[in-house]
Amino acid sequence: MMIGFLKGRIEIIKQDSIMIDVNGVGYELLVANPEKFTLYQDTLVYTYLKLAENDISLYGFLFKEEKELFLKLISVKGIGPKSAMGMLSKADYSNIIEAIEVGNLNFLKKLPSIGPKAAQQIILDLKGKLVIDYNIPINT
Repeated sequence: MMIGFLKGRIEIIKQDSIMIDVNGVGYELLVANPEKFTLYQDTLVYTYLKLAENDISLYGFLFKEEKELFLKLISVKGIGPKSAMGMLSKADYSNIIEAIEVGNLNFLKKLPSIGPKAAQQIILDLKGKLVIDYNIPINT
């Protein structure tokens, strides 16, 4: 089962999540940059549902390209959803991709929860597999 996106009104914005009302049902989504969302505005949010033995979490993204990058990042051994969200919260989409493409370990190591081994693994697994779309807004 997959929830590809939700469209509704943003009712609550917290430090690391938002609450979106979709036809009277409130969904709490973990997001990298909650400040990018506007309270009481109708918004389409792309989602990723994580189902684990002791955890059900719904992650949200304003842009499908951010979700796609997130999915690529969590495909890397040792990178989970929390680490990927941490990366997206501290760097914009195009900078992360550029760092991967040029092999910039120092940039990646500065991101939350990313050490030297994780940075190397990200570059090894994803270099040449990502495309920068300069038409999407970047995180500022």
